[in-house]
Amino acid sequence: MHADEAVLIQKLTRLGVDDPQAAARSEIRENIPQLAYARLERLVRRNLLGRRESMDVWWTNLQRERDRRPGSPSTAVAEVIGKCLAAGITLDELAVIVEDVASDTAQGFAYLLGDPCDDELDDPGDLPSWALCEVSSDDDGAKLTGRTMGALHEFLGPTE
Repeated sequence: MHADEAVLIQKLTRLGVDDPQAAARSEIRENIPQLAYARLERLVRRNLLGRRESMDVWWTNLQRERDRRPGSPSTAVAEVIGKCLAAGITLDELAVIVEDVASDTAQGFAYLLGDPCDDELDDPGDLPSWALCEVSSDDDGAKLTGRTMGALHEFLGPTE
């Protein structure tokens, strides 16, 4: 193992990758940006999908927004959540639904990033598309590495 692989394994371990050695080998031998995938997955799971710890804050913010802007979309959400709570459903129970919807949305968006097919258009080939690209963490400033991150839906899918 060379020094770059050891550093890569250490970073993948820090990000919580299950098999950092295999991911490091994949990054080096197959040129797949495993470290970038691992970082994105961690951020998505912690910030978008991990709602159980922040349900009280979410509920408080919904109520504040409802009170501040009575006609906002938050008003309808706050009313529905209020009805659920009045019916005896807890915020922890609602978190199960919220996390599932967030997970499905994140995975669906990731799938669209990788496959922007639009069945309603006759010929979408003349329209722009997109790609998520890895950016280096060099000391002299972030630079595009030239590696794209496709098949994100595979990385953001359910963990079982």
